[in-house]
Amino acid sequence: MVVSPKNDKAKHKFRISQFCSNNEAEYEALITGLEIALESGARFIEIRGDLELVLRQLTREYKCINESLVMYLTMANALLKRFTHVEIRHLSRIENQEANDLAQMAYGYKISKD
Repeated sequence: MVVSPKNDKAKHKFRISQFCSNNEAEYEALITGLEIALESGARFIEIRGDLELVLRQLTREYKCINESLVMYLTMANALLKRFTHVEIRHLSRIENQEANDLAQMAYGYKISKD
């Protein structure tokens, strides 16, 4: 989900073509969101999420030693460098419920109300 400064929410769903871990899926969503934000002309971004490992790797609080995640982290960091200002904020799953619901719909765990 990409939220504008005016609080307009753009919900995006996409399918990942290969099997991946939760962390890899989180990076896939992050990278796609960063690309969408850049394409829309955003220069300031606040990343909010409930998956602590990915966020802590982005802020360099955690080392990234998993080979498959190193590739994702490298891609995410390259995109982040294109923004003028970046904030990263960890949320609880409850605070991030709307995005979590979207992820569950994408996985097929939850049926959309739309």
